[in-house]
Amino acid sequence: MIDIEAQNRFASFLGRKLDASQVVVANVSPIGGGYSRVMIRFDVTINGVPRSLVARMDPPPDRSVAKSDRGAEWNVLNALTRYGRVSLPAAHCYDADGEVFGQPMIISDFIPSSTLIATLRNTPHEQFRGYAEKLADLAASIHRVPLSTLSGLEIPKNWDAYIDSRIEEWRAIERENYERDPFIRYLAAWLDSHRPAPAPLCLVHGDFHAANSIVAEDDGRLLAIDWEFPHVGDPRVDLGWFLLMAGIQPPDLMTAEFDVFLDRYRANTGLSADIVNKDTINYFQILAGTMLFGGTFRQTSALARGEVANHTLLYVTGVTVLAHELWFGKSQMLEAALGQKRRVA
Repeated sequence: MIDIEAQNRFASFLGRKLDASQVVVANVSPIGGGYSRVMIRFDVTINGVPRSLVARMDPPPDRSVAKSDRGAEWNVLNALTRYGRVSLPAAHCYDADGEVFGQPMIISDFIPSSTLIATLRNTPHEQFRGYAEKLADLAASIHRVPLSTLSGLEIPKNWDAYIDSRIEEWRAIERENYERDPFIRYLAAWLDSHRPAPAPLCLVHGDFHAANSIVAEDDGRLLAIDWEFPHVGDPRVDLGWFLLMAGIQPPDLMTAEFDVFLDRYRANTGLSADIVNKDTINYFQILAGTMLFGGTFRQTSALARGEVANHTLLYVTGVTVLAHELWFGKSQMLEAALGQKRRVA
């Protein structure tokens, strides 16, 4: 619940940031469904014009499940809003000093919508084609952003250096785990020796999946939200991550309309079928998996070492077995398809 004093601070802040003489804030309410950040919707009247906005900020430290930087997120959102060719809720201002609520906060448009995952669950499969085309358009628009329009994102030395860093994340998981895990070492070696042909480095959303894509109520357009982990890298990381998350939280739009998606994405980006195909996307599904399983392994390791007392983490220890089964099966499936000889680490 936001008290009157906080609403007044909010209105004063918006007035300065948006250069408005009259700002009235009302109907402040939290938005449910997110896990990593606090989202608050509010109605605001700016110089007599009504609109709806969203405030996005970090949760209290003891409720945080992932670390990310609101300032870095704001820099990307601000640049993309100015660029104007990526479909996302426009970002308007940033409270870097925590003036309003005591912590950094990003203010963006509120778009009446539903998530893509919720929409697909209420859509007959024969209508998936249209959403697969929209998804390809959205992904391509992100991956076509000129890097010159962005600031503050580190650009890897080259493609191999980027892949090296992503493979190193798997090795780091094994080193930091409470017990040795030969399978993770095997997986890192397999990824190293089965690299696909390189793709041009580009802007990567970093958490691109159906729950972070919304379908606007007014015109059905697809927008990308939750830009916590943007970076410069291989575009297929986003596609592999989407495929991984869709397997965990179905329906799997990409697999259902893989050819439709691939044709549209390749046409929009100019990338060839040798670069973007089912096999290369599946490779990046494995490569990007550290974002999901790395956190789980670190949490269970902390529990085993007595660093935390949250015994509900015991329920996720089964993820280790699931990860072994999933990644081994996927690597074996790709072994022949990628057509390379595996080096022994």
